[in-house]
Amino acid sequence: MGGMFEGLRWRLISICATGLFLFSVSAGHSEPGAGFSDLKTAISHVVKTNVPAIVHIKAVRGENVFFPGGPFDHEPLLRYAHIPPKNALGEMKPRGTGIIIDTRGNILTTHHVVGGAKEILVFLDSGKQYPATLVGSDPKTDLAVIRVLAQDPLPHVAFGDSDKLDMGEWVIAIGHPIERDPIVTQGIIRARHRRGITDPGAFQDLLQTDAAVNSSYCGGPLLNLRGEVIGINSALVSEAPDMNGIGFAIPGNAAIHLAEKLMAHGRVKRGWLGVRIQEIEPKRDQVEGAAQGALVYDVLQGGPGDRAGMKKGDVVVAFGERVVENVASLRDAVAVAPLGEEVRLTVLRQEKEEFLTVRIGSAEDSTRVPSTPIKDHLGADMRPVTLDEARKFDIQPHQGVMITWVDPQGPFGRVGFEAGDIILEVNGRAFMNPETFLPFLRSVDPGQRITIFALDHRSGHRGYVQIKMK
Repeated sequence: MGGMFEGLRWRLISICATGLFLFSVSAGHSEPGAGFSDLKTAISHVVKTNVPAIVHIKAVRGENVFFPGGPFDHEPLLRYAHIPPKNALGEMKPRGTGIIIDTRGNILTTHHVVGGAKEILVFLDSGKQYPATLVGSDPKTDLAVIRVLAQDPLPHVAFGDSDKLDMGEWVIAIGHPIERDPIVTQGIIRARHRRGITDPGAFQDLLQTDAAVNSSYCGGPLLNLRGEVIGINSALVSEAPDMNGIGFAIPGNAAIHLAEKLMAHGRVKRGWLGVRIQEIEPKRDQVEGAAQGALVYDVLQGGPGDRAGMKKGDVVVAFGERVVENVASLRDAVAVAPLGEEVRLTVLRQEKEEFLTVRIGSAEDSTRVPSTPIKDHLGADMRPVTLDEARKFDIQPHQGVMITWVDPQGPFGRVGFEAGDIILEVNGRAFMNPETFLPFLRSVDPGQRITIFALDHRSGHRGYVQIKMK
């Protein structure tokens, strides 16, 4: 791979294999400071109130689920990533934390822990143990809902209004890494509306907290002094293997909205426009007359946007009654729009305001629309890995794609990729053939960086590399 792993300063972006939650105080709980003599007793009260509804989850997956591992055990920064243990049968046994969200036994946790599991066990702080079934999961947000059947009503958390969060507000993280052993840390909300942290096609409006966390907290709660759920963390950035990381969480309002979709349909159906968009760069005079909005740089033939009359160069400034400030705000608005609904778009076209009516399509239809060839986006071509190659490099059958051609001046060529190297994951997603790249590539904006987990065909070593898309 021409030394593409040499001289890099690793910055681990770890998608939580177990989920992290933000809480504030719920209705029926004391007001902030009421009855508390100091912060210590406030935190203690919130923990005692919510721990009964926080559970430890143990799942069992079969051999066909791939998790990268061993080659990075010697790397102090990469050792921080949570790798589920394997038993003698080759089964993965991921563990995580979850929260009970209602009296019916629905539990919100992460897709990484329970997605594809053939067996799920839930352990309450009281010591009770229940088998659980998967209700639904959503890989894009790393959220999942499982359900247990209990004879008596179960304790559950309450959700607060995450739109009313303030920067600097105190939060409390609770994780349940092993049966009957919850752990607690505290911190503050450092920022709201953080974007571009994880997969650019995923949810883009995140909370940031400095409560000390590790993978054991993922899927468990981060509470404020009220005790209500205000968010769910699905990404963790750390520059060290200790607990000094920074957590990123999906706001609670979005989390409960997604949980309700999972409970109703078993999956999250997202809206789709069929266009590729990027941020406006007014300093470069890229778009005359537009200070904010989302710039359309590609319209997929036959997609909803194409049928509505959208054109390359349009700047979307409003989606229905919602002002579009940037790419993330448009992407999030489209994702939650009801499928089939007609929405009026306000666009700037050659400095003039135009109104278009678009019928929201399904993101599932994106794979049926022709796309620009992969080599135009990546400066590389690729094919599936053969069974002989999988055995040679000790990877799972049908896991990854092999690079067959690289443009030295393209995104892949500039970081040292060569023909014969194998791409195992991109932004935490495994790909089995080049076609599965297409939906992902449509979601990536020019200039954004993606994180690639790859195998060097010369040495057999594996590692993470970030590249900037053109």
